[in-house]
Amino acid sequence: MKYFFLILIGTYLYYFKTFSKEFYINDSGAIETQIMETSDKKLRNVINNTNGVFTTNSKFNGTSKCIGSYFYEKQKNNSEKTFLDMNDLCQYKSGKYEFYLHFTNKKFDTSKMMSVKIPIKSGTGPFKLLNDIMCNAAWVIFNNEGHLPSYLMKAKCDVPDEIFKKIEQGF
Repeated sequence: MKYFFLILIGTYLYYFKTFSKEFYINDSGAIETQIMETSDKKLRNVINNTNGVFTTNSKFNGTSKCIGSYFYEKQKNNSEKTFLDMNDLCQYKSGKYEFYLHFTNKKFDTSKMMSVKIPIKSGTGPFKLLNDIMCNAAWVIFNNEGHLPSYLMKAKCDVPDEIFKKIEQGF
């Protein structure tokens, strides 16, 4: 029985690694923001508009654009803990093809991490094959001295091998 479970686990790991590929999206650019904040600094609404460039581990690279909002609310009893309601839609365009990442989360605890699971949406051309595939995304925002604030974002998506091959072939 013990060997049966070892074989089962080994087969599962082999199958998972053999028949799936990681699709990476690396995105960076500048952020234009509009901010409204209460005088006690407990509530803050930020409207973001970003323009950037992205690369992938496929043959597709291009431009990115995000529009969205972040709503921050500081915890009343703990000034270190801030919750974030996030709703960003990002367009990734490579030539005539595009896909979207939808960053959405309610009551996201920013004191713990800056990463979320996000779906790929509304792909066209070869990106149509990626629709509804979930990705893990993480990002950092930094002050770019003398310029607009900037961001770096990396997403990792597990894509079945046959889909990744079709994307590489352009269908």
